[in-house]
Amino acid sequence: MLGQSEQNIRDLFEEARQDQQKFGANSALLISVFDEIDAVCKNRAQINSVRDNVHDNVTAQLLAEIDGMIYLDNILLISTTNILEAIDPVLLRQGRIEKAIKVELPNAAARSAIFDIYTQALILNAALHQDVDINNIIRRTEGMTAAHVEQIGQLAVHAVMRRDILRRDKFDITEEQTEALEVCNRDFIVLALIYRYIRKGREGRKERDIYEERKR
Repeated sequence: MLGQSEQNIRDLFEEARQDQQKFGANSALLISVFDEIDAVCKNRAQINSVRDNVHDNVTAQLLAEIDGMIYLDNILLISTTNILEAIDPVLLRQGRIEKAIKVELPNAAARSAIFDIYTQALILNAALHQDVDINNIIRRTEGMTAAHVEQIGQLAVHAVMRRDILRRDKFDITEEQTEALEVCNRDFIVLALIYRYIRKGREGRKERDIYEERKR
């Protein structure tokens, strides 16, 4: 619905205003998280879309609410993005979303810890094949985010189920057949390769966008 996004933003800050008026200094802290804020508050210098007016309206409404936060001490605004340059720079000015914290990619130890979390159930249920080379998988996930490592762990199970369905040519499966399923090393490796190619493709598009921007 036209204007609904702007109304949602107004409603979000209205709750903080009402709490402040009702409870004053004792009002509860309202934490608002805008995940991937660059999706709605895009850098207008980098896009050319028929949806520009919608983005401008949402950005303008958010700016109006943020600028009005000077009277509020019960709200914490957090936003996330993978590309800081993609955010409209007016949002990053002093007094708005001015503090940027970079979350680094997980190192080998961190990736290994994440991987352990999502393979623990497989180990407990004897569903992890003995050919799985954890160290090799961790090396192949270098440069990936924690979410990527998590998804590889989860999708590897889906890959086993798909392979079993194709082999038996039917969806029905008995409890004994389920217990016989094992996640193999190739399930993890194939997914790691897929994510690596996807990431390279995205980086390539980003480099082309930067090159085109500089030519203007």
